[in-house]
Amino acid sequence: MDELRIEKVKALIDLSKLSFARYDQRKKYHWQLSIGFWALIVGAIIYKDKFCLPEYYKNPIVLAGSALIYVLIWLWPVWCKGEREKAKGNYYQHEAKSMLSDEKYNISAFSDPKSTKWYRFFCDLGTYQHLIITVILFWFPYRANFCP
Repeated sequence: MDELRIEKVKALIDLSKLSFARYDQRKKYHWQLSIGFWALIVGAIIYKDKFCLPEYYKNPIVLAGSALIYVLIWLWPVWCKGEREKAKGNYYQHEAKSMLSDEKYNISAFSDPKSTKWYRFFCDLGTYQHLIITVILFWFPYRANFCP
């Protein structure tokens, strides 16, 4: 194996490590922001006696709509970006292994999975954890003081 090929393999391995590190950082950042959001909700629950909520908050459709907005604006985009980072890491690992095993192998272009399968989103346990905690915390203000 020539020096240039060894350098390419090392670069692919480094890119794979970088992609997986970015995935881990994204996951950590995601949890930190979610915990901050939940702390804000808990703070509102603690001080619920200081304010009153509008009457339309009694409607369960508001709770379901809030959960849907949370999923569409926060959980889905963050999950998709994480999946892309994992796909890049796996791609670079595969390319490095292929270059090691085949002397005539040339690196192929990375095809970005722009549309991830929506059903895999619901198979992720972290998605359920975020959603359940958020819905439970949104439910507590229903016990708050409502404006007459």
